[in-house]
Amino acid sequence: MFAAKIDGFEELLHIPEPWYIDQVEFNVEAKQLDVYVKFRKRALFPCSDFGAPDQPVKDIAAKDRTWRHLNFSSIPVMSTPSCLVPTVGSVTE
Repeated sequence: MFAAKIDGFEELLHIPEPWYIDQVEFNVEAKQLDVYVKFRKRALFPCSDFGAPDQPVKDIAAKDRTWRHLNFSSIPVMSTPSCLVPTVGSVTE
């Protein structure tokens, strides 16, 4: 296992603010690149139910999620938000 912090990886993988890449690990045996994503403290997100912009995080989803990203060269890339997934509430709730 090889772990690194790589500058500019957010741009390469199109990771928008307030998200950022916390860590990148390359698993030699699995030939897989694991990208650990977090969001910045006090980040605001649009409400997923009503679309209201700039809502504070009110809770965290019950478990981590993993998304399959496009390959980086011929290496599979998995994005895992190690901080879990935020949930927000809007003023219309």
